[in-house]
Amino acid sequence: MGKSLNKIGHWFICVLFLVTALVLHSQNYAKDFVLDDEHSIRNNSYVRSLTYIPQYFVDPATLTSLKDNTDYRPVLQITYALDYWMSGYAMWSWHFTQVLLHVSVAISLYFFTLRLLGTQWASGFIQDQRRAAFWVGLMFLIHPYTAGVVNYISARSSLVVAAFLLPCFTFLLKALAEPTGSLKRRKKFWVLSCVLYGLALFSKVEAIGSFGVLVILVGLDYWRPGDSVFGCAKRTMNGRVFSLLAPYLVTSVIYFMIRNALLDDDIAKARQWSDMTSLQYLFTQITAWWHYVLRWFAPIHLVADDLTYPIFKELSEPRVLFALAGWITVGSFGVAYFGRLPLFWMATLSALALISPTSSIAPLTEMVNEHRPYLPLAILSIGIVPYFVRVVENAEFKYLRSLIGTVLVVSLFLLTWERNRAYATPEAYYEDIAKKAPSCRSFMNYGLIFLSRGDYPKALEYFNRALPDAPYWHSLQINLGLAYEGLHKLDEAKSHLDQAVAYDPSSGSALVFRARFFNRTKQYALAKADLEASLPVSREKYEIYQQLGKASAGLGDWVLALNHTEASLKLDPKRVEYDITDTSGPFWDDPSRYAAGIQYYQGLRKLIGSRPWLEANIAGLTDKLKAISNTQVTAGQKAETQGGRK
Repeated sequence: MGKSLNKIGHWFICVLFLVTALVLHSQNYAKDFVLDDEHSIRNNSYVRSLTYIPQYFVDPATLTSLKDNTDYRPVLQITYALDYWMSGYAMWSWHFTQVLLHVSVAISLYFFTLRLLGTQWASGFIQDQRRAAFWVGLMFLIHPYTAGVVNYISARSSLVVAAFLLPCFTFLLKALAEPTGSLKRRKKFWVLSCVLYGLALFSKVEAIGSFGVLVILVGLDYWRPGDSVFGCAKRTMNGRVFSLLAPYLVTSVIYFMIRNALLDDDIAKARQWSDMTSLQYLFTQITAWWHYVLRWFAPIHLVADDLTYPIFKELSEPRVLFALAGWITVGSFGVAYFGRLPLFWMATLSALALISPTSSIAPLTEMVNEHRPYLPLAILSIGIVPYFVRVVENAEFKYLRSLIGTVLVVSLFLLTWERNRAYATPEAYYEDIAKKAPSCRSFMNYGLIFLSRGDYPKALEYFNRALPDAPYWHSLQINLGLAYEGLHKLDEAKSHLDQAVAYDPSSGSALVFRARFFNRTKQYALAKADLEASLPVSREKYEIYQQLGKASAGLGDWVLALNHTEASLKLDPKRVEYDITDTSGPFWDDPSRYAAGIQYYQGLRKLIGSRPWLEANIAGLTDKLKAISNTQVTAGQKAETQGGRK
């Protein structure tokens, strides 16, 4: 596809990228939600209506049903709400959106690379700029490392941020390239760039690292042939640079003022590793950066949820020193050859700036993460692939060039196709993690597959394998309780649920699970007490109100049951009708509640209008009540007759 690239339009390349991605990721439209998808999407009632969109911008609690995972990402949440509006929880729209976002990132990467290669500091570097940009975009599009981001719905934050930031960088370069006389066009590109930067920030806080990329791009506009990195940096220190960057800085300040006002400090800290300092986290991340780069060159043994990566707490540890020596070498190489390799220098520094917020400032609970380096590796590929293309261009035999390109594309395509299989089903996903990176979390998640199937002994096997490393993890204790309940060992089940409540003082999640257990075992007063205790602290109100309705029904209080159902209706009207059998079930269990059940259904009719199922329930309970009355009358008459005979 060599010389022909300059003769075809950009639209052809965009369509080619789209078709390639649709084919590559075609086997995963029937997959399911996994890991964080459960609390951020599946169990989050705030994604189920577009009417909640304004609330996303003022209430970080709408992001998740788990208090400890609260964050401020309103633009990301809008994409979730739109997907639910299109298909509910049917996976086709969610996966299709992921693929489209990934394609948009690859296309944006293509145009950004093309614009970079046309700047004064990169022009003349390569003969066929479009070919180099095409290969950068294509290799990133089909690279196995991106499979995790495309297939894992909660990794959409990385997709959305990249989809905004790459055009942001491109429009900034276009603004810088405009002649000084074209003030109107320059301003238009500059405003577009600032707006996209703001949207990226409101999608995920880690987008703040892109400010470093903006500084680099503006600074390189002052590069002159033969400049050293220090000479270029000195020339950059002027008022014009500050005026160009000031709107981005103001946007950042406004964003953090809003974020800090809305997000509780304790909640933000809950997402961090409590036993690790920022410095120790940085030591670990110095080695993790090489982990990411090496996976770019050799994308094998990829793990979606790797908790086995070692933690380094001292700078003197050999692996930290070795990794640091490597980065010093790269930095020295970049400084020494800055004049000849400005593209490499730009890409390396930009990738470091993009990954730094999650690699040194706030210690996160995961040392490495499959979707964390998504955009940094995309930018880094700009500093690697064009040099490779340049070498191949100079190859003596054109057939050798074609062979190299074909083998590279086919191998990456097949590796990604194979990687997609790990995401095809939750079972394949969790099994892949448990085999490659065994940990308490991987064992628990894999055990959940067997729990969902009703294979309680197998589920217990994996939950117990996780227990030694996480005895105080309330989620694990909850799942142990559910497994024992499935085996009808109710005492053991309650014991683990009691431990879960003791280990979960803040989220209310364990209280809700124990309340469900009490409702299932018809201990309605205990269920009501747990649910009322969880209501002030839990983020997921719908389930609490639904279960409170059931507990109230079990206690024969139809008025309170109806009030709780009304509260559920405000959160998710569609789901209320789906859950009504469970909510109102206790009215059918005891003849003493039949009359209360009729009152409940009649009150519900006033709230939602007449429904066939609603009228059938009223008629059913009425018939049962009449049957009891007739039985009582018959028994009374019989007693009177027997009495008369005496």
